[in-house]
Amino acid sequence: MLGVVYLVVPLDAIPDLVPVVGWLDDLGVMSLVSYYLLRSVRRYEEAEAARLSAHDTEGVPQDG
Repeated sequence: MLGVVYLVVPLDAIPDLVPVVGWLDDLGVMSLVSYYLLRSVRRYEEAEAARLSAHDTEGVPQDG
C-alpha cells in the first residue's frame, strides 16, 4: 500500500521533473512492491495447497 501512496503523492525522493532519473525511483519502488506481492501470493498459494492436501488425506484409509 505504501508503494502506491509513494507513486500518488507528488513528493518523491527524486522529483519526476528530472527526465529519466526522476522516473527511476518510481520504477524501483514499483519493482519492490511487485516482488513483495508476488512473493506473498506464492506463499499463500503454497500454504493453501498444503492445507487442502492435508485436509484431503484426513480420514482416508492408507493402503499397506
